[in-house]
Amino acid sequence: MFSNNLLMAAGASPPPIGFYADIVTAGLTDGLQFSLDAGAIDSYPSGNQWLDQSGNAHHFYLGADGSVSGDEPTHNGTPGDLSSTEYWTFSGNDFFRLAQSNPSWVDDMHQDNAQWSWILWYYGIAVGTNFYYMGTGIGGVGERPSVNHFTNNLERQIVSAFYDTGIAFSPGTHASSLNIGAWNMLGESVDEAVGASGGFHYLNGVETPYTSTYSTPSSNPAAYTLEIAAAGNGVKPVETGCRIGGAMMWSGVALSAANFDTIWAAQKGRFGL
Repeated sequence: MFSNNLLMAAGASPPPIGFYADIVTAGLTDGLQFSLDAGAIDSYPSGNQWLDQSGNAHHFYLGADGSVSGDEPTHNGTPGDLSSTEYWTFSGNDFFRLAQSNPSWVDDMHQDNAQWSWILWYYGIAVGTNFYYMGTGIGGVGERPSVNHFTNNLERQIVSAFYDTGIAFSPGTHASSLNIGAWNMLGESVDEAVGASGGFHYLNGVETPYTSTYSTPSSNPAAYTLEIAAAGNGVKPVETGCRIGGAMMWSGVALSAANFDTIWAAQKGRFGL
């Protein structure tokens, strides 16, 4: 058996590790845009960026632009240790921003025939109001078209898409609240053209289906650059003291509930679930 070091010395790529390895093993790399893992050594920050494992180079700045300005999440744990002690913490105004202009797949998320899925490993510490996990704009005047994902004051997930002058899609909440003081795998999957049961909220092995149709979807680009842990433009960041362990996103495909279940089964053991 060859070691990783021998493979690298021979010019071969090392095998995938961490969350990306789970995606590869599951055969779910089609449409994968990024895989970010707080524990994987190949995702550990370099140049103030959280590195994408997928090979697509969709890295994310720590904060707005990677500079030290007080909006950077803090890494905890040991790089390369794939355990529940590797995660990011937040101080109430921290977030990640895509380290490039939005590619077309980001704009596609709020447009007609959108297909996308996204997964986040999240540890909440208190019941809050409108903590945003991902977004390209909160949806107000000047902040659309856009898409975002957040929880309400009952810690139940909501996903929304906005056209140029209003809301195009907001199909209600997940049936259950996030677990507080514990890790959660949460996410969304949207296949806009399907309509009835064309999308679902996902939480810890349970999906809540919804109608995925967008009304009057916009064809314009997103209002802001894609962010994780905020709604876009640094607005509505996640709560102080919360943790993020990883994030994954697909575009051009919509993962099924069975696909989410496979990822849940493969990754939950890291967090003792």
